[in-house]
Amino acid sequence: GNEGGKSAGPKEGEEEMESKKGISGRNRTGTAVSASVLSKIKVVESKPCLSLDWSSLSPSQGDDSEASSPSSSPIEMQICVSQGDKGVSLWRLSKSHSSLVKTAQWEAHSIDEVWACNFDPFDANVIYSGADDCKFNKWDIRGGSPSGGPSIANGNHEAGVTVIAPHPSYEHVLATGSYDEKVRVYDKRNLYRPMSTFEAGGGVWRLRWNKTSGYEDRL
Repeated sequence: GNEGGKSAGPKEGEEEMESKKGISGRNRTGTAVSASVLSKIKVVESKPCLSLDWSSLSPSQGDDSEASSPSSSPIEMQICVSQGDKGVSLWRLSKSHSSLVKTAQWEAHSIDEVWACNFDPFDANVIYSGADDCKFNKWDIRGGSPSGGPSIANGNHEAGVTVIAPHPSYEHVLATGSYDEKVRVYDKRNLYRPMSTFEAGGGVWRLRWNKTSGYEDRL
């Protein structure tokens, strides 16, 4: 029997089985939920993945498409990953969420740490990247891996570009953060010069726009 009513520890093999089941918990409403790994794949050898972003836009939904906002129909998701080897890679997650397929990879910057990559929420053919080379780049991915370099290379930053935040509601607004201690806000129609620059008082590592109605201009 178990002394004091305490249950015995897991038998051999049970702990591994629990880890395979996934992570259990409760959501904000108190409902029991669990999460498990649906797919796992090595992205880069001996280097870290530093950031990723999702897009539910179809690749055909570009700036010339009538459907220039996120699609509500079930489609394969796209993922962009910034890597610790100067690279950015693109992946496609199947509709069943059971497999990841690499669709493109390229050297995006001149220094290993590519801190940030983000899809444009209004144009699935565009992603942005930022890195320790102080560059903030815009890429046209209609042909897969961009062979001719970035469509725009911004050199305004005085230190590494650590975060990129396209506005989820205002099509032409985008913010960047850097460990030069500045937040810059751009009009995407002119990414060479920021509309506004703010001193943050320290290195900037995370930015997020407020999505609450009436507060969308808050960062």
